[in-house]
Amino acid sequence: MEGFVIKNLIKLFPKHQPYFYRTAIGDELDLLLVKGTEKLAFEIKASTVPEVEDEFWKVLKDLKPTKTFIIANVDSKFTIKDDIEVVNLEYMISYVKE
Repeated sequence: MEGFVIKNLIKLFPKHQPYFYRTAIGDELDLLLVKGTEKLAFEIKASTVPEVEDEFWKVLKDLKPTKTFIIANVDSKFTIKDDIEVVNLEYMISYVKE
């Protein structure tokens, strides 16, 4: 699922440069899309109740993304700590088209 979602996100943001982010100690982010000063961070979870580890928050602190999304198998969008949106792939497609 992760590869499928990443491939589709890269297609949705063709003007952004895609990156996989991983630190020397193994903290990682599934996808970072960068265009100029804009940084979009994506974490992909297969769960309907996605959870993120402490390492996720460390990565966000390091990268300071403009916007962060957790793409998961959820029925509707909701927001968690620090305005991070948990959405499904269909929502992201509509988000980009707006």
